[in-house]
Amino acid sequence: MIRWGIRTKLFALALGLIAATVLVASLLLTPRLSQLLTERLREDLHRRTKLAVVAVDKARLSRDDAAKWQALSLELGREAEARVTLLAADGTVLGDSLVAVQEVAHLENHALRPEIVQARNNGVGESLRSSHTLGAQMLYVAQTFHDDNDQHGVVRLALPLTEVERLVGVANRSLLLAGAMALLFAVVLTAAAAVLASRSAERLTQSAQRMAAGDLACRTGVTQADEFGELGRVLDQLAANLSATLLELRGERDLLAGILDTMQEGVLLLDPYDAVVRLNPGLGGMLQIDGAVVGRSLLEVVRLPALKTLVAQVRQSGSPGRAELELPGPPPQWLRVSAVPTTRRPGEVLCVCVDVSELLRATQVRRDFVANASHELRTPVATLAAAAETLQQSLGHDPEASRQCAEMIGRHATRLGQLVADLLELSRAEATADPLVLDSLPVEATVQKLLEPFKARAGSKGIQLFNETTSVAVPMRVHARAFERVLSNLVDNALKYGPGPGSVTVRAVLLADFVEFSVIDTGPGIASQHLPRLFERFYRVDPGRSRELGGTGLGLAIVRHYVLAMGGQVQVHSQVGQGSTFSFTVPRG
Repeated sequence: MIRWGIRTKLFALALGLIAATVLVASLLLTPRLSQLLTERLREDLHRRTKLAVVAVDKARLSRDDAAKWQALSLELGREAEARVTLLAADGTVLGDSLVAVQEVAHLENHALRPEIVQARNNGVGESLRSSHTLGAQMLYVAQTFHDDNDQHGVVRLALPLTEVERLVGVANRSLLLAGAMALLFAVVLTAAAAVLASRSAERLTQSAQRMAAGDLACRTGVTQADEFGELGRVLDQLAANLSATLLELRGERDLLAGILDTMQEGVLLLDPYDAVVRLNPGLGGMLQIDGAVVGRSLLEVVRLPALKTLVAQVRQSGSPGRAELELPGPPPQWLRVSAVPTTRRPGEVLCVCVDVSELLRATQVRRDFVANASHELRTPVATLAAAAETLQQSLGHDPEASRQCAEMIGRHATRLGQLVADLLELSRAEATADPLVLDSLPVEATVQKLLEPFKARAGSKGIQLFNETTSVAVPMRVHARAFERVLSNLVDNALKYGPGPGSVTVRAVLLADFVEFSVIDTGPGIASQHLPRLFERFYRVDPGRSRELGGTGLGLAIVRHYVLAMGGQVQVHSQVGQGSTFSFTVPRG
């Protein structure tokens, strides 16, 4: 199959279009143009004839006045710009605009001319034929008029078709000229097409170079249906496919970056020379690193020789490694680091760091809790066992010893039951994931109701119990049982550890969005070194005295948990010898 080049195809196309245009114009336009011009000439000649008939009717000339008829025909010929012939009813020529007056009488009779016959029969007639007088193709239009004797005469106008033939000739010449110009234009167009083809090739080359340099948004812009167009479309499709692939890779990269940036675990990527390639915000927060770290050395960013040692071991062995590292500082922080070599570059190491400080602290708290609970339970259980053994031995022969043992069993059983109850309540409070449902309660009435059970006990110790909550008129939003436990524990502690005589005051102050309650006692006070740990489980200022008074060491831990669960805060202010003030806040209603 022969493949034509751009220039050949354009030249052949131009020649074909020109030849087809000239042929179609010659076959269709020439006869149609001649027909249209003749029709226009005929319509125009009919209008002129009507005007001439009007003029003749107005003239009312006598048939014998040959000079006037000739003069009228000359005048009408000038006005109509046509040959005007005036005929009598019998076909005799009365005047002719193209014949001298003396020759009119010698003109032959026109009665049998086709247009005259039609005019006498129909009022109007026309004929297209050659003129014997002028020797040319003529268009005749005739129409009758009335002479002075009311006989029908005929006005005939004639125009040669030479104008039509001239216009058709002009059109044919114009068509030939257009064909010649089109041929010239085809030559110019072919040359221009060759230039455009070279430009297309240059554009394709430049586009390919830009794509090779990484500009995948570049397009060739070549759309021809030839070799260059096909090559341009292939290059554009290649660039589009590469761009889509890179866009997908960028999306995956951004997704990975988003995952790394939002991970709580720390991620550290090191190059073969221990320079930082990537450090995510999670690790930055753990290490409290601000600013740019990419490109800096490991020890410059993270001052942990143990981490550098781990990375060196992983890089040397080529297998994953793990270690737990301690970060100095108050409080100490522990990181569990997993390091693996990457497959991207030899010597590159990826480290994933997990902060296990809270886990270790929780484990220690759990161990302490188990130890403290075991210790707290061991004492009453051992006492109960000893008392039971003594009771068994003294039963029946030593009534006093039996009574003392029974009292000891009852007292420690009560303490053991209270300890178990506090453990269960604290466990239930910390295990539930649902928030407390808060209700709107009046301040003064609620506090007064909670203080009633403590009045007799306070009176027995010579301690005055005051309710100073009348100044707060707005309600509070609390969980009724949690609020009762909080306030009861604080008042119970104030009465338990405060020797009489003295006072315990419950005071309420309205803040912006909260109601602050304070339990103020005049007891011995608490040393400052104990204040930060008062709300820890099983922590006691004086363990021996606390156990003697029946304390379990869990009351303040329960207070702190319930206050936080209701959306408030709890704190303590105390000095030795000046009493203590325990304050907590709850939302106002």
